[in-house]
Amino acid sequence: MIFREVDIEDGAEVRDSIIMQGSKIGAGASIRYCILDKNVTIRPGTKLLGSIDHPLVVDKGDTV
Repeated sequence: MIFREVDIEDGAEVRDSIIMQGSKIGAGASIRYCILDKNVTIRPGTKLLGSIDHPLVVDKGDTV
């Protein structure tokens, strides 16, 4: 689920995740089984992998 005002740059992959408003995912990043709170920034090329039973949670306003 991707909320409004989310910027997903070219080449980024988002699967099985919740991305809340105001977040930005950099080019070439890979996000799977994650919950990103509001205004999170994922740097280009970053790989985040949670699991279906234990999703990875990134707190509001964090940069990864």
